[in-house]
Amino acid sequence: MIKINNWSKWQSYRADRGQPPWIKIHREVMRKVEWVGMNDAQRGQLVAMWLLAADRDGVIPASPSIIQKLCFMDSEPDIDFFIEQGFISYDASVTPERRQHGQPETETETDTDKTSCESTDVDSRSESVPVKKIINLYHETCSQNPRVIKVTPARAQIIKSRWRNELTSLKDWGLYFNAVSQSSFLTGRVPPNGNRSKPFVADIDFLTKQGNVVKVMEGKYDD
Repeated sequence: MIKINNWSKWQSYRADRGQPPWIKIHREVMRKVEWVGMNDAQRGQLVAMWLLAADRDGVIPASPSIIQKLCFMDSEPDIDFFIEQGFISYDASVTPERRQHGQPETETETDTDKTSCESTDVDSRSESVPVKKIINLYHETCSQNPRVIKVTPARAQIIKSRWRNELTSLKDWGLYFNAVSQSSFLTGRVPPNGNRSKPFVADIDFLTKQGNVVKVMEGKYDD
């Protein structure tokens, strides 16, 4: 499942009254850099997810396609983007007591750990997704790229999302990082141009974004 961050802080509808007929959107959000930096479509998707979350006390299905259907969106929401902005996060501790709007049981989160967006490190020993092995593979294969100093909860969640969708095995990750290591652009071997004073070098955050993963896999950064 996905939880809306700070839901209980901003929503005050009494739980004993059932599902709320409304949600609160505080004016403070207008002063947040993350909100201002989004386009109109992204803001609309976020508000729609807030409305959906009112059905179950701040949590929604961890499936972009299910969210799209339940919120009547034109396209699937970019879950990774909203996680990076700090509006939502995965919550493996939530186990649905009922199937929400026909949600398939396979769409629920299966990780056994609960990560907090307030912590700075993640212990991956109990995770079903081998986050630390993936990071080690990145270090071994992409030695010219920046090392990962902190495996933050946000980074771990993005890696888990890639594992569930595009890179579903360690072999896939190995082939992916190998492609990265052979790209002159992604490893900083292309001289800077424009306003850049230094060559661009892809870090783990760049390499685990969904759009960038697809581009690498499709050979957009090949020499």
